Amino acid sequence: MSAATSTYGAESPADVQLPEYSAAEVASHNRKDDIWIIVHGKVFDITNYLQDHPGGAEILIDTAGTDATEAFEDVGHSEDSVEIMQEFLIGTLKGAKEYVPPKKVQLVAQKPETMRQPSGSRPVGTIAGVLGALASILYAYQRGTFGPLVPKNELGQLIPQYFNGIRLSRGGFTNGFLTAAAISAIVGTAVARQAAKFTKVDSGFLRYPPHIKARSVMKADPHLAKGFLDAKEFKRLPLVEKDQLSPNVYRFVFALPNAKGCYPEGLLTGRYLANLTVGDEVEFRGPKGAMRYSKGLCTKLGMVAGGTGITPMYQLIRAICEDERDTTEISLIYANRTEADILLREELEAFARKYPKNFKLWYMLDTAPDGWAYGTGFVNQEVLSQQLPGPSENTKMLLCGPPGMVNATKKTLAAMGFQKAGAMSKMSDQIFCF
Repeated sequence: MSAATSTYGAESPADVQLPEYSAAEVASHNRKDDIWIIVHGKVFDITNYLQDHPGGAEILIDTAGTDATEAFEDVGHSEDSVEIMQEFLIGTLKGAKEYVPPKKVQLVAQKPETMRQPSGSRPVGTIAGVLGALASILYAYQRGTFGPLVPKNELGQLIPQYFNGIRLSRGGFTNGFLTAAAISAIVGTAVARQAAKFTKVDSGFLRYPPHIKARSVMKADPHLAKGFLDAKEFKRLPLVEKDQLSPNVYRFVFALPNAKGCYPEGLLTGRYLANLTVGDEVEFRGPKGAMRYSKGLCTKLGMVAGGTGITPMYQLIRAICEDERDTTEISLIYANRTEADILLREELEAFARKYPKNFKLWYMLDTAPDGWAYGTGFVNQEVLSQQLPGPSENTKMLLCGPPGMVNATKKTLAAMGFQKAGAMSKMSDQIFCF
């Protein structure tokens, strides 16, 4: 028995002393009627939670006896789910380090240091300036030409005593000579400073010629930049625009801090989103899920989307097509009830026309109008084999849409030779479900 404090919620007597379990002990509890998992070094017995899990029992069964930390974080659970887990906490993992949530990092711009004046130009400019200033002061002192604001008797107190023994004649030659000397000293100071720039020999980085060019820097892809949302923390955003795009789909526009679909029968869309008015604020967080696309993930990408399931697909289509270095070939099957339900149609067809080597598009409708040039009915094996690439090591399939369509497509793709999809999608899966 060892002392431990749970990361999930306030400390309680049950958290003070929890038994420790090894990874092997946890792995032995991997049956449907006996499921243990590890999350952030804590051991949970979730056997009695299978039927209550909002994401379904299959996902939990798939992680039985394993460290489910990554899967737990990818989904982006709410604070409520964290509190619910407290009930199933039974111990800690032997040798596990205490989990400390990452702190926010604030970037502070550093002001660049002002370049110091090269030492090579200092002696010449300083000597010339001092000599010129002394000559000017001495001449003016002897002539008494400082004006009424600086009496001569007061100025004399500021000049060293050995200057008092110096007497200048009133002759034109001497006066002209000193005047010219004072002017030339001032001009010489400026000229000397400029000349020093061409004659100095510096050390360090300054000894290199100025014409050396830096290597060209590859421009950052704006689609891959880190966004505003956070997978753990909710951000409150105001609704600024609301449009109905089709009989069952609404378009919501929320304002970001930096300016630089909806089904009536659904609990979320019909009873919540449909009743939102401009000015209301909604809490957001994300992104969630294991999908982290990067160029070179695969050579061919098949997509099957239904309704609003086009959302994650469109982001990938746009990122790949607009990256001139990405040669990934995308084939999309997009299924909807009617032609009016097709979302982002103009954008999708524009990509298909502009990037024919990257993107191929095929629509499927339940009810099609006369003269419809694409498919109708269900997305079956015949449609998949005709419109999508076949199974290979460099091919991946992405699915997003109604659960019935996604589950049927997963089974069909597996029958066609693709690797069977797991309950919790991972980047390494050949069939990935959003």
